[in-house]
Amino acid sequence: MINYDNEEWFKKEIPNFESISITDFRKFGLRPVIALLAATELEQEFILREIDLIPLVEKRFSIQLQKQTYFIGQFGAFCAVVLRTSMGTIGPTAATVSTMNLIAKWNPYAIISLGISMGYDKSKHKAGDVLVSSHIITYESVKLVNGVIINRADTPSASPILVNRFQNKFGWKFKRPDLSFCKMHIGKILAGDKLINDVTFKNELWRSFPEAIGAEMEGSGIWSASANQDKAWIIVKAVCDWGDGDKNDDYQPLAIASAVSLCKSVFMSKTALDGILKINYTRKIAKINSFKLFFHREFLNDYSIDKLNFLSKISRARILAYESIHLNGQGISLDLFPKCSYGDLSKLERALNCPRGYLSADNEDDFHSYYLSYYFKKKMENEFLLNKYAQIKLIVFDFDGTLTTSDLNKSSWQRIWKKLGYEQADCDKYFSMYINKEIQHQEWCNITCEKFRERSFSKSQLNEIARDIKLNAGTIETLTELKNRGIKLCITSGSILELIQMIFGEHICLFEDIKANRFSFDNNDIISSITGTVYDFEGKAKYINELIKKEKLKPYEILFVGNSKNDDWAYKSGCRTLCVNPHSTTYSDSRIWNHVFKNMNDLKEILPYVI
Repeated sequence: MINYDNEEWFKKEIPNFESISITDFRKFGLRPVIALLAATELEQEFILREIDLIPLVEKRFSIQLQKQTYFIGQFGAFCAVVLRTSMGTIGPTAATVSTMNLIAKWNPYAIISLGISMGYDKSKHKAGDVLVSSHIITYESVKLVNGVIINRADTPSASPILVNRFQNKFGWKFKRPDLSFCKMHIGKILAGDKLINDVTFKNELWRSFPEAIGAEMEGSGIWSASANQDKAWIIVKAVCDWGDGDKNDDYQPLAIASAVSLCKSVFMSKTALDGILKINYTRKIAKINSFKLFFHREFLNDYSIDKLNFLSKISRARILAYESIHLNGQGISLDLFPKCSYGDLSKLERALNCPRGYLSADNEDDFHSYYLSYYFKKKMENEFLLNKYAQIKLIVFDFDGTLTTSDLNKSSWQRIWKKLGYEQADCDKYFSMYINKEIQHQEWCNITCEKFRERSFSKSQLNEIARDIKLNAGTIETLTELKNRGIKLCITSGSILELIQMIFGEHICLFEDIKANRFSFDNNDIISSITGTVYDFEGKAKYINELIKKEKLKPYEILFVGNSKNDDWAYKSGCRTLCVNPHSTTYSDSRIWNHVFKNMNDLKEILPYVI
C-alpha cells in the first residue's frame, strides 16, 4: 500500500452540505452550470472535498430527488452539481439514465465525467497522469457475422470548446508522493462496460484501436445523454492502473485527486465556458460561421458533403451555401457569413459533434486564423488571397533557427554549453527535466547559471558566440522592408536577450519589443544570474494575446514566424502562423502552422506571404 498521509490533498475532509428541498433551493435563484459525475464512492468523496461555498449564499447544498442525491456548490468559478452514478452505462442509476435525469432536473451547460481510468502504456501514462478525451471510442459496438466480429465503434468528439480549455491550461502542477509531477494527455479514450484487468484482452483491444490512450466505463453513456440534449461534455480521468492483470486500488486516491485538481484549475477561469452558449432556437434566422463549418466538416471529421447531407438531412445545395462566404472588399467581418435557420444550425452541430451554438457567428473564436487559413487554402484554393482581406499589421518572430541560419545541432544555449567544455547531454538533461515538468522554468535557468558560473562564463565569451551566429540571408533587408510598410516587428524567443542585441547591433531598433531570457554579469563580467522569460513554449501564445489587447488588433492581423517545437503553442492565440526551416515540430499540422517554407534560403521569401 502507498502511504498518502503526508499529502495535503489526502488530509482534506468532505465539507458540510446543508440538506434542502429543491423547492427551497430554487428560491435562491441559483442554477448549477456544470455537472461533475463520479462513478465510485472514492471519486465522489474527492470531488466533494473540492466543492466550495457558493459565494452569494455562503452555503453548499444536498438535495434528494427520487433515487438520486445531488450535491451543489462552487467548483472553481462556477456553480456545480455533483452526482454519483453506478459504474458503467447499463442500469437505472448508471451513467446513461443518470445523466439524462440530471440534465432534465438541472439543465447544466457542460457535463464532466471525472475520476479514474485505465492507462494503456505504463511508460507514457503514469499513475496520476490525467487522460482528457478529445474523442471516445465506443468499442463495445460490434457486428457478429458467421463467428466473425466486425467493429462498428462510434468515435464522437468531446466538446471542442472544453477540449480547448484543457489544451490551453498552462501552469497546472500536481505532485506525486515521490515529488514527480503528473501530466495531462489529450486523445481518444476507449469507453465500454468492461472492467479490464486481463493483459490478453487489453492487447487485443489495442490492436483494434491503437490510437487510444486509455479506457474507462461511463463515457458512452455520458456522450449519448449529453449529445441528445445538445450539451457540451468531456471525460477527465486519471490513470490508476493499466489493465494488465495486476490491478489494485493503490493509485486510486492519487489518480482521483490529480484529475479533480486539473479540472478545478481549468474551471477557475471565469471565461472557461465562453462559447458554450444558450442559443434561443425559437428565433428563425441566425448566421453560420462558414470558416468553422468547413474546418469541422473536412479537417476534424473528414466528412464529404454527401456524408454531412446524410447525417444532417440538409440538402447538399444548402450545405454548400452555408460554407460560402460573401467577399465584398470590406475585410473580414460577420457580414461575410450566410444566414441560416436555427433548425439547420442545430442539425449541423449535432452531425459534426459540436456543442450547441458553436457554429453560430459572433463567438469569441470566429476569426481564429487556423479556421481562416484552412478555408482560404482548401476552399478558395488561394491562401494568399487572405492578405487582401486581412492585412498583417504585426509580426512576431522566433529567433534561433528562424532569423538565424539553421544549425540543427547548435542552439544559442548549446553553443554556450559546448564553449564551456560541457557535453551536449549536459544541456539536454535539464531541458528534458523541464519538459517532463520535474523543474520549473526559473529553476532550469538557476541550475544553468550555476553550471556556467562553475566555468566562469563571461560577457566577452558571449560576444564571441554572438560573432559566430549568422543571420539568415536577407534578414535586415526584409525587416527594413516590413517596417517601412508600417508592419510592427517583435521577437519572443527562448534565446538570450543580450545575445540577440549583440547579433543585431544597430539594427536592434527594427523591433518594437523583444522577449527572451536575460543574463546579468557581476563586476568581473562573470555571469551572476539568468532571469527566465515567461514567454517561451506556452508563453508564446500568452505574449501574442497580450499584443492583441495592447495593439487592439484582431488575431488574424498578427503573424507568428517560427521553426521549432517550442513555437507550437503560438497558434492557440488565434494568430496566423508561418513555419520556416522546420525542426522538431509537426509542420504538417495545419492547425499549428498555416503555411510552411521547408527550405528557406533567404528571409525575403516570406514577403509574398506577408504583403
